[in-house]
Amino acid sequence: MSVEDVLDETGHSNNERAAWAEEALAAYLSGKKDEEDIEANLTDLVADLLHLAAANKVDAALVLRRAWDHYAYEKRLEAT
Repeated sequence: MSVEDVLDETGHSNNERAAWAEEALAAYLSGKKDEEDIEANLTDLVADLLHLAAANKVDAALVLRRAWDHYAYEKRLEAT
């Protein structure tokens, strides 16, 4: 089992999270002309999610901080 397969207290691994994100990105790209560059596509998706947050009066900066905290915590779990 690789570190990416380590399950956290929710019973999910970072590999599973990456697969979910890949599905979300594929759904997002199905509605627009995508670029081959994964970094550009991810950037566009995150930017559009921030537009969605603003449209729903959600604090986008808070969402980004929390998302980063979740990511950092989940990566730390792999190291243990």
